[in-house]
Amino acid sequence: MLHEDSCSINQCERTLVSLAKSGDEAAFGELVSRCYPSCKRLAASILHDLAEAEDVTQICCVTAHRALHHFREECSFATWLGRIVVNKARCVLRLRRRHTMVSIDEALPLPSRAYSQSDAFLRDPEQQMSTRQGCIILSREIALIPPIFRNILILRELREIPLREIASQLKLTVPTVKSRLFRGRKELRARLLKCCGARDLLAS
Repeated sequence: MLHEDSCSINQCERTLVSLAKSGDEAAFGELVSRCYPSCKRLAASILHDLAEAEDVTQICCVTAHRALHHFREECSFATWLGRIVVNKARCVLRLRRRHTMVSIDEALPLPSRAYSQSDAFLRDPEQQMSTRQGCIILSREIALIPPIFRNILILRELREIPLREIASQLKLTVPTVKSRLFRGRKELRARLLKCCGARDLLAS
């Protein structure tokens, strides 16, 4: 009975693959929906970040769609897509480690430079800090932001790298970079406002 069910499933998948290769989007969608959760878990096990795992899995589904004609059906579609996910996740992990090594001190070489470059997202908190002390607080608070947001924040706001170039370097989409940059700015601003509030209370 198990053998018959297995054969039935394999035949069903072969039919879906054949339809997908001929341009049937619904068939491809069905193939993906069957293994998407397991592929996302696979990416998460490598990246240890659910948001990043989601991005990687979505990108790999697009890659699989474009490369479907290369699928020789020597293994299941889930196995094939899983291999794509593993390769992509490992690549992202290498890039993340490389960018995690970005030094906050290197990103903020001079207090005056740090403030002139970060003016767009510091504004009021910046005005409440002395240049030297503010630079120390800025460095500390940036270091406390999760790497998924911190790296993009440093690359964009402090190194002034264009969004498209950041997206290319990190193998992300521009909308994803914009989203993470927004969240990084929001978290940093909240942290700085909190620091300023604490300083005001101590001074009073």
